[in-house]
Amino acid sequence: KKIREVDEYSSDNTKRLNIKEMKKLLKKLEEFE
Repeated sequence: KKIREVDEYSSDNTKRLNIKEMKKLLKKLEEFE
């Protein structure tokens, strides 16, 4: 059970990181246009 909790926590962090990265990429694309 402990491992599952850690797994969910890390995947949660990954999602947050991905959203931040996507926003950064979107801003770069907007500047590029």
